[in-house]
Amino acid sequence: MPELRLGVAVDLAPPPGEDYARHLESMAPLLDACGRLGYGLVSVGESYVFDPADPMGFHPPNALMLLAAIACRTTVPALATGALLLAAWNPLRLAYDAALADQMSGGRLVLGLGLGGPALWETFGLAPRGLGATAEAAVTTLRRAWSGAPLGDGPGEGGRRLLPAPVQAGGPPIWIGGARRRSAERAARLGDGYTASTGYSFDLVRRQAAVYRDALDGGEPVVSVNRVAVVARTDREAHARGRRHAGPLLGAYGGAGVLDGGATYDELHPEHCVIGSPATAAETLLRYAEAGVTHVQLRVRPAHLPVEMAVETLELVAAEVRPLLAPEAEGGGGT
Repeated sequence: MPELRLGVAVDLAPPPGEDYARHLESMAPLLDACGRLGYGLVSVGESYVFDPADPMGFHPPNALMLLAAIACRTTVPALATGALLLAAWNPLRLAYDAALADQMSGGRLVLGLGLGGPALWETFGLAPRGLGATAEAAVTTLRRAWSGAPLGDGPGEGGRRLLPAPVQAGGPPIWIGGARRRSAERAARLGDGYTASTGYSFDLVRRQAAVYRDALDGGEPVVSVNRVAVVARTDREAHARGRRHAGPLLGAYGGAGVLDGGATYDELHPEHCVIGSPATAAETLLRYAEAGVTHVQLRVRPAHLPVEMAVETLELVAAEVRPLLAPEAEGGGGT
């Protein structure tokens, strides 16, 4: 069974009527707990919404900017985009911004990449056909720019190089996401890991992990997944919080067509969440490890669950769940 490393996925979009600066201040206890309790990674998602009432607006429209803002607020070993949506980015612009974020974080950046969905493709003028090739070209551009190679091949362009360069030699690790088989194969061929979102069921994660591992030609496998996580002293208490806060989040995914819109909380949480007592949470996490997952990012504040409850989840996982996992997981993680 692979080593299981634990990180924290943070929803950083503020509630309606609150700005980002004030919201980040309110998140300080959670960000402090991530470092204090030995979690290996903090990830921030990215989403684009065009209606203030859109329930999918739980991530900012620029994950790199938010990671740079929290870099000085947490001591975790790694900061990840989980995932940045390539459809909204010019690849060379992304190479610059990611290099700058890597510098601002002291070389802690992990760049998780996804393609987004049809609404995003339409908004940014990206044709659905050929998206895989677009993703591969973007990764090639990033690698080349971060290597110090010339940015162009034309006459007189040999002196144009990306500055500032990233702290990490060759640039940040790239984790590639996607729900299709070829996405996992692409991650094995071009990336440094595969990443799965909250909306992927356990069965889909298991299948994609197997495809990725089969396609990997050497190197250590990295299979990361975001899971909504609510841990309390008892299963009953955890599910009471889960129904109130995780339920609406899962419902938002259902309303957007990512999940079965008619499914109930009781039907969805076993496939998408880590909810329960420490013993139940450990049992769930071990199930992911057995499925080939190496990293689980605990999404501990769904639907604006109170910060103190999110911190309680992190404390219980650190104190009582880790000892129930495989011995090598007790250190908490890293990338």
